[in-house]
Amino acid sequence: LVDGYNEYWKTGSSTRYPWCAMACSTWIGVGLGLGTSSTTIDWAKHPFKKYFGGAAQIEDWAKKNGGFVEGSGTPPAGGCFTMARGGSGSDTGGSAAKAGHVGLIVCDNGDGTFTTVEGNVSNKVKSYRRKKADVIGYEKWWV
Repeated sequence: LVDGYNEYWKTGSSTRYPWCAMACSTWIGVGLGLGTSSTTIDWAKHPFKKYFGGAAQIEDWAKKNGGFVEGSGTPPAGGCFTMARGGSGSDTGGSAAKAGHVGLIVCDNGDGTFTTVEGNVSNKVKSYRRKKADVIGYEKWWV
């Protein structure tokens, strides 16, 4: 999921960055048949047009492209959600008002929660039940 990120962005670093957005970027690309891994995806054909590494990048992209929906509404299945880093379980730091974690939405559970698949929560890929009230917003990448 994260191979090739530093090379793609020419960071010149061997540091492993938080990878929730890298996972979402890759999963969307693989799901669209644009490649089989982050290093083979044709990023020019990806809706984002880039290999994003940050939750705020995905949220900003959605806002600029008309795909952002304020949180607590109906989560779009297959879309992304953003939330503050502190409530995600991946990192306790960060602002409550700024996107610090992102994942993919599986479904709305109809009870104020939705089911997700996420990367970089306890350094794993996991499925969660998230409260709608805890998210900043939803991102429709197919706009």
